[in-house]
Amino acid sequence: MKICHVSFGRLKTGPHEWLASVPYFTKILTSLSERHEVISFHYADQSTSVVYGNLTYRFLRASIFETFSVGRLLQEVNKAGPEVVIVHGFHSAWMTYQFVRHFPAATTYLQHHGERCFTGGKRFLHKRTDQYVRGYFFSSIAEGREWVNAGLISNSDKVKELLEVTSSFSGKDRDQPREHPLSFLWVGRLDENKDPFTLVDGFITFLKAHPHATVDIFFKESQLLDDLKARIKGHEQNIRLRGFVPHAEMEAWFTKSDFIISTSQYEVAGVSVLEAMSCGCIPILTDIPAFQKISNKGTVGLLFQSQSSQALAAALERACHLDISKERAKVARHFDANLSASAVAAQVISLIGEKERSSPER
Repeated sequence: MKICHVSFGRLKTGPHEWLASVPYFTKILTSLSERHEVISFHYADQSTSVVYGNLTYRFLRASIFETFSVGRLLQEVNKAGPEVVIVHGFHSAWMTYQFVRHFPAATTYLQHHGERCFTGGKRFLHKRTDQYVRGYFFSSIAEGREWVNAGLISNSDKVKELLEVTSSFSGKDRDQPREHPLSFLWVGRLDENKDPFTLVDGFITFLKAHPHATVDIFFKESQLLDDLKARIKGHEQNIRLRGFVPHAEMEAWFTKSDFIISTSQYEVAGVSVLEAMSCGCIPILTDIPAFQKISNKGTVGLLFQSQSSQALAAALERACHLDISKERAKVARHFDANLSASAVAAQVISLIGEKERSSPER
């Protein structure tokens, strides 16, 4: 089968730099290309191709103005002769509409990248686009249901569950000795959505019964840093602000820690959580659709109510009573079977298989 992936976003770096920066995406295409021909199209500052066996990345040079027109891109994709086309992201509503109506609806899918339900002109365009689309890939069915309920997707049968990313780490050292019991990690931007205040308040409550527990906080963007430092004051030995650490070094941190915490109020997939789980970290996550998918509705790891420090403290207490070795092994098995690059690639083929692609009426 020949599968074309299409993105309308313009790369902010050179093609090779971009490829090196997104292994959580490219690993899925690499796995997919083991049995199928895959071509991934992107706008860039130069026209070039990068080929790895059955996987080709086609970069089209285009000015800012040219990226609002899909004419040349259509020519290139049509020349490739795809059996299936997967368009990444809903955000470019006009370009998506112009693009997908040139392909048979039975072959075309849209991959959700976290966009919220449209209003205004984008709503109008997306509803028109819907007639040309066979299916939509969302990280969870619940997220797709919001678009159906808003009238933006005509049929709930079009909503398919599929992660857009996976872990970029191998997890090869999952069994190496950990730093010490009750070692936790948190990774993310210090902003309102990632909600580090719930993390700190819940952890301080947890420390009353477990004064030797530690959580290491890794972040790059730091808009709430001063407020966070004020909340942590007096607990700096237990709540450690690590700041930015090069991505390659995070695998070692994930491997030697027991738990990954996320207090996010909204996520598309949660790359850091996936990376931690691939290394055997037990997830303690907010009970939101994306994390329900990742944790198999809380059967792997623990879920707690978003924006509730008390609920987090209770989840941390429950974590203390887990059999850590068994739970880490369970997390690793779940990741390999359901969340790894090979697992996601297999899910893609299952969703776009021949039976799935019988032509709907237009």
